[in-house]
Amino acid sequence: LAAHLSKVASNGDLDDVNRKLLINTGSIVNSAIFALFLTRDIKAEQIVPAMSAGYSAANLVASIFQSGHSKRWHATATSGIFGATCASATLLGLDAKSTERALKLASASIGGGANASISRNGATRFTRIHATVMGVLATLEAIVGAPAPDEIIDGVCGLAARFELIDSAIKKPTSALGEISLRYFPWSGFSQGA
Repeated sequence: LAAHLSKVASNGDLDDVNRKLLINTGSIVNSAIFALFLTRDIKAEQIVPAMSAGYSAANLVASIFQSGHSKRWHATATSGIFGATCASATLLGLDAKSTERALKLASASIGGGANASISRNGATRFTRIHATVMGVLATLEAIVGAPAPDEIIDGVCGLAARFELIDSAIKKPTSALGEISLRYFPWSGFSQGA
């Protein structure tokens, strides 16, 4: 269901956009949220906190990875997997330790080559689907205690090495949900409709 919702939400590249960070978070985060909401016993009032957590996580990661990152990676996918994971963990009420495990698992399957976004042919839809599905899967695997990689930031082949992060300042985005804007087209994606 998460893959299907993400596919529909990112159809035609019409999902929401953070123009400052150049990421499209909604098709990933909202698809993860609604896939879980529709298949599990979750109260509607849990959706907005999960959205806030997901958008904030994606924005934080995108702001850390920003310098030179988009030259080799599809920023929406690489930051979106963390957004989907945090949204899913919040929605399912994971504690801090399980959320950390979920984020570590997500880091192991991060992806989204820059050639998808450079192609301008809709290939980014697949990287969004991947981020959505892997974020949900990482969260569900964390719940059952799946082993996760250690030292995901500074460890051997960690995120710092993979994304060439040198003395990156980690800062909390001011207003993740406030930084997005809708794309105005004749029809809209699932995220805009929601």
